[in-house]
Amino acid sequence: GFVARHFLRAKGVNHLPRVMLTHGDLKHVGGAEGLVAEVHCHDIFASSFRFRSVTYRRIFANLQRAPFHLQTLHRGDKAGPWHILHPTEADESTQADDGALVRQGEFHGAKLLLLSDLGRAGQNLLLDRSNDLRADIVVSGIPTQTEPLCDALLDAIRPRLIIIAASELPATPRASERLKERLTRRDVTVLHTREAGAVTISFRLTDCEITTADHQHFNLKDLPTMRVSPQSLTSEPEE
Repeated sequence: GFVARHFLRAKGVNHLPRVMLTHGDLKHVGGAEGLVAEVHCHDIFASSFRFRSVTYRRIFANLQRAPFHLQTLHRGDKAGPWHILHPTEADESTQADDGALVRQGEFHGAKLLLLSDLGRAGQNLLLDRSNDLRADIVVSGIPTQTEPLCDALLDAIRPRLIIIAASELPATPRASERLKERLTRRDVTVLHTREAGAVTISFRLTDCEITTADHQHFNLKDLPTMRVSPQSLTSEPEE
């Protein structure tokens, strides 16, 4: 009501061809019904993970009714340009973040990995099951109880750019100083949306441009690939 609607209108967007609900965290998907009605969205995708939230289940049930077309996704499925890497239909966890949809896509040669708020248990499952997690750009939110992008996962992805989707309010989704320091040691370009604002990624035939609301500008091909460092393997304790 205060952010998404006005942001989309300012961009001239009054229709979205599809919307994806990553996981049953109401801070992220609680406004889904209002959003899809506002922007006239027909196709909706959601994780096949069995989330415990009663409110999420109500939202899920309502979006299964006409005029919406809701489809559940799990590992191995494809939705438009996205390959779904996590979760599987059989996965279970007490934490909604561990069932977040992980999506990998390639656009004009640039690989993008979207992790949502994937928790540590979900990160471990992703590492165990996936042979190729390499991506030029990785986007992650902040899990409720753990840190995003554990070092082993970073080693598997080896990105050129990391985008941490974190907000000013409430305080819980903010990136911790420990996380910032750990990513800084990786010598890779990191954008925190709490400071940089919205990040726009423009995929073109010959290049990929990244711009931020605070007027930073990058070309993906100019950014170095993150190097795997032996020290990184001991920089984060197991949870």
